[in-house]
Amino acid sequence: GYQLLPRDVSDLGSSATFNFNSCVEQINITSTSFDLIWTTDSAGSTNIRYGLTSSLELGDLNSGGSTTSHTMQLTSLSPATFYYIKAYTIIGTDTAFSGIGLYSTASNSSGEIKVYFNNPVDISVSSGTDAIYLDGTFNDTIAAYIGRAQNTIDISVYNNNNAMIVDSINAAYDRGVNIRYVSESAVANTELSNMDSNIGYIERTISSGSGIMHNKFVVIDRDDSDNSYVITGSTNFTSGNLFNDFNNMIIIQDQAIANCFTIEFEEMYGSSGLSPSPSNSRFGAEKLDNTPHNFVVAGNPIEVYFSPSDQTTSKIVEAMDNADYSLYFCILSFTKNEIGDAVQNASDKFGVDVKGVMESISDQGEEYTDLVANGVDIQSHQGVTYQIHHKYGVIDQGVSAADPMVFTGSHNWSSAAENNNDENTVFVHDQVVANQYYQEFRARYCELVSTCNQTVGLDQRGKAASISVYPLPSSGNFHISFTLEESADVMVRMLDLSAKILQTETFKGVAGDNVKAIRTNLAQGPYIIELNVNDKRSYLPLIIK
Repeated sequence: GYQLLPRDVSDLGSSATFNFNSCVEQINITSTSFDLIWTTDSAGSTNIRYGLTSSLELGDLNSGGSTTSHTMQLTSLSPATFYYIKAYTIIGTDTAFSGIGLYSTASNSSGEIKVYFNNPVDISVSSGTDAIYLDGTFNDTIAAYIGRAQNTIDISVYNNNNAMIVDSINAAYDRGVNIRYVSESAVANTELSNMDSNIGYIERTISSGSGIMHNKFVVIDRDDSDNSYVITGSTNFTSGNLFNDFNNMIIIQDQAIANCFTIEFEEMYGSSGLSPSPSNSRFGAEKLDNTPHNFVVAGNPIEVYFSPSDQTTSKIVEAMDNADYSLYFCILSFTKNEIGDAVQNASDKFGVDVKGVMESISDQGEEYTDLVANGVDIQSHQGVTYQIHHKYGVIDQGVSAADPMVFTGSHNWSSAAENNNDENTVFVHDQVVANQYYQEFRARYCELVSTCNQTVGLDQRGKAASISVYPLPSSGNFHISFTLEESADVMVRMLDLSAKILQTETFKGVAGDNVKAIRTNLAQGPYIIELNVNDKRSYLPLIIK
């Protein structure tokens, strides 16, 4: 067969006299309002049609005027509520419509986020909130949250052989909590035979397509703003994953996020009631992109994507493309070419420190060999006791003026995860959370290298010296600290993010520890410090406030 690939939008013919030339984007999300923005290639009106259902029963809004850059503000909305919206623009007798999108307001929940790891972490690189290592108590933590449930629990987990978790599910059912469960049929779920048989249960079978139900999430009390939780991350509910293999767990107290995961759950369950409906259930490629994706939780953006419907790989690539200072990752399986290209591009970008830890370096189509051959610092964990089961990336941690973030969940970086499996991924834009995952990453990375620079740095290939800077952020005056093996001429340069040189200082460094005071008159914003010794360079981010 043949495939036609357009070169750009000029190759696409349209009978319309004008068109949308951007997607509809949601911004300024609060509990009672948000804005929608889009652009058209000709000036026209700004309109939407919206509702609580896809019938758009709440009617039309028109902001007036004629423009190519459209903004529609929706107000007097309800918290943690999803609105179906179709944007449209009118020019004369012609109208251009967007598709129907689903958009969420923020909730009134606390937005508290808890992060846990089941192996030791490196708190020496903590920025103030130490990462939490749960030594053999992942199952106890999950059971404790299930024990908090008052009304509803929805569980979608690949496999489960843990008695403590199943006992907590049965105890919740006995006290009147409505419970539903989705799992995978092609893997051992030995402990589910001990789950109360009255609990609603469905599993993805081979007849549901070539993929697997690989999700890892629990939704608790979705209708209770104060007690709604989503538990997700990389861990299955098995002894190996809970206690030995390297995994993470993130727990978000937010009703809007809980409602989003509920939509995904019920799509697989086939029903909004207590009993599943196999004839209505959708798995794998049959699923629809039918959830909101953008949320604000305690003031921080969070994105939620499900596979295969939501093009998660493109979101991972976009996040990596936006890395300005650093990209760190731990991944079980990494075979997706697009993500490999994004990692390589980040590594090639000036001033971006890229490091990774990867487990399955022998998978067919693995990206490890080519990336390492092209100078990317990826450490193999294959053959080390217990498995790296993580699927996370940490971007620009330590630089609050950038966009520090973490993405994590069940989605390996593979075609199976992208196209066939049921997967979930959250993107959390929050420096505190990003730094906690960085503490986990440093522990894993430093276990695999002979020497481990503990400094939070940028690109250290051919580095001049280990370097640190304080205070961070700076008012413009700061100190750099570094160690030299022997005395040498030292050059310190201040660079902007395009690598333009803004300021240069030279001095004589001494063998041993050095501290140099630097004064600048630079404007507020992000910069890069370059330390050059004998044409070897080290880099660090600097924020001037």
